[in-house]
Amino acid sequence: MSTILAIDYGLARIGLAISYVALAEPLKVLKNDLSAENTVIGPHAQAELKKIIETEKVEKIVLGISEQQMAEKTLIFRDHLARLFNLPIILVDEALSSHEVKEKLKDLPKKDRYREIDHYAAAIILENYLELC
Repeated sequence: MSTILAIDYGLARIGLAISYVALAEPLKVLKNDLSAENTVIGPHAQAELKKIIETEKVEKIVLGISEQQMAEKTLIFRDHLARLFNLPIILVDEALSSHEVKEKLKDLPKKDRYREIDHYAAAIILENYLELC
């Protein structure tokens, strides 16, 4: 099975998860250091993403897409990724992924519930994709 990178795209943070065989593992949260108004990914986040794609030998990207205005920005991000990497990019509905993560975190102590969850959301997006394959 190919290595798949899932992305939960956001203007402030980008959550990443990766598949190892048929398992989705949360990987990392990148700070999206946007510097220009029309930019979809900051230079540091883009460099880190490129490094991960090369190091992990990613063969496919699964990109979560939500609704309305954020969906438009995600499509622009997808187009940017397509120009940077010669990889298939699959769009997957992510509408409830962050909600699912928050529900799962309810069992944790209160101080641990409010940490960055974007990489966990990316893992749920990837799990949903893998279930469909």
